[in-house]
Amino acid sequence: MVVTAILTILLQVGSVVMAQKTKAASGGMGWEEVNQRFGQALERNIALPVVYQDVLGEGPGSWDPDPRYPAGSVNCITWLYLLLGETYADQPADRKRIMDRIRYFDGHVGFGFRKHFTDQWMGLDPEPLSKVDLSRCADVKVHHVVLDPQKFAANIGYSCPLYHKDKRTFDINHVNGHGLLKCAGTWRSGYYIVFPLASKKYLDRYGTKSGPMAQVHAVIVRVPPSDSKKSNAADFKIYHASIGKGHVVETDLESYLFNMSELFRGYAVYQLDPNWNWKSVRPLDDEGKALQACESKLEGRVGDIFEAGAAPKLNQ
Repeated sequence: MVVTAILTILLQVGSVVMAQKTKAASGGMGWEEVNQRFGQALERNIALPVVYQDVLGEGPGSWDPDPRYPAGSVNCITWLYLLLGETYADQPADRKRIMDRIRYFDGHVGFGFRKHFTDQWMGLDPEPLSKVDLSRCADVKVHHVVLDPQKFAANIGYSCPLYHKDKRTFDINHVNGHGLLKCAGTWRSGYYIVFPLASKKYLDRYGTKSGPMAQVHAVIVRVPPSDSKKSNAADFKIYHASIGKGHVVETDLESYLFNMSELFRGYAVYQLDPNWNWKSVRPLDDEGKALQACESKLEGRVGDIFEAGAAPKLNQ
């Protein structure tokens, strides 16, 4: 009996050690852990004030000298960056480095390397997010968008060429509001990142400086635990950093979709990648080296910047 108990304990300890080694080797967390961490980050940062301006820059001495990490306020996209940074950091010192990896193409810090358009972020370097296959649960439509990055750069007075400025064309798979409700009922418990697609009304009102865009704003959907009834739409919660309200708003999915029906043509959905290795980066290519050289000669910007992907002052 004693020997059996000791062997059982040793096997359990060995299993834990092996699991830790496997996790360390793969860099993965598993679905439950990454979603638990995201939920904890959301709770810690749900009371932050929300503003329209892009509150982040590249730090002192750069063209945009604002800090690289949020300090007191966020906009809708910055809030998502913050949650993701805290989710994937094993220790506080990693958070800034992880945010750099998310905000900039391959983590190369510079205004021109920023993922100013969500369509480029999701189309070219989407980690730590991955697409959700919506065709399993709803009718999927494809929206074709052609970005104009240099229009955005010209309107904010940035004179260097933005990185990947020639990669402008994207096809975005999306579903309408009814499809999103239908799909949410089929997903496993956890958090999902939803980017609404701007309607013509939205772009006519808010896209004059940024040019064409598809995916704008950032919305978090919480799918309830699998042991609860998923037939009640009120159980599916929405969280988003509302510039109109000035704070993070929690509401139910159905109400949000109804209120935003005129401004958004559809919704693209992504999930957290448990196996993302944020330390994996590619070296600078010739385009990146030329951009670094150009940006090093620029004087500091004047005035506020309003990020292309941030939702304006909507009453949401």
